[in-house]
Amino acid sequence: NEAISELREAVSLGKRLVAKTKSAAFRKNLATCETNLGMQMLFNRNQPKEAEALFRHALALSQKLVDDFPDRPEYETGLSICYNNLGLLLNVTKRRKQAVAAYNKVVEIERRLEATYGNRPEFKEKLAHSYTSLAVMMYGLGRLKEAEEAWRKSVDANRKLSREFPNRYELKQVLALGLNNLGDLLRRRKQLKEAEVAWREELAIYQQLTDKLPTRPDMQLQLATAHHNLGVIANRPKLAEAEWRAVERPVGQ
Repeated sequence: NEAISELREAVSLGKRLVAKTKSAAFRKNLATCETNLGMQMLFNRNQPKEAEALFRHALALSQKLVDDFPDRPEYETGLSICYNNLGLLLNVTKRRKQAVAAYNKVVEIERRLEATYGNRPEFKEKLAHSYTSLAVMMYGLGRLKEAEEAWRKSVDANRKLSREFPNRYELKQVLALGLNNLGDLLRRRKQLKEAEVAWREELAIYQQLTDKLPTRPDMQLQLATAHHNLGVIANRPKLAEAEWRAVERPVGQ
């Protein structure tokens, strides 16, 4: 595989440069190359042991950069990425407790970055995403109470972002998706009234997006899905059916 060969060469060269100069830029670049090669080994070559070695070395490099330059947020972001990738690998290799610990480190780092650089929206978005990843992990483990807590934090963070940047429709979509997942989890936990609250907020968002973007059939589909969920949970199948039929009509008719 040409991509893997090129990445191996980049890692080899990066190691020689780091050994010679100890440059922060070279260390950061080596961590990035090792991360990319690790992803190739994990998903394209199914070699998790080599991927893990690469991820852990990249993590060690990134941690040293953070220790050496504590006021450089880009190095903390790099460390967060390393923990996220390690958590992904640990989950894939069914070491779930260790994976949870790695995802918790991601949340810890992103919370620190958001607290320090809260005027930069990208850190707010990354914090919300870290809560989402943790929620998905907890849900997969059947730890529904902890999954609910993480989903609620994700929804709260995305709700604040949506209000702060009302013209960024993709933020509203992310919020609506989070509400959908939260509602599904609450339904599974038999908290039907709270599930309905989450799904009604989701529905209101998709209604707004459909009004703003009337030529987007995907928005109509999501709106219909939101109505369908509410119809089912409230035992109103006729409402659910009506909404699904509505979305079948071509846009503009």
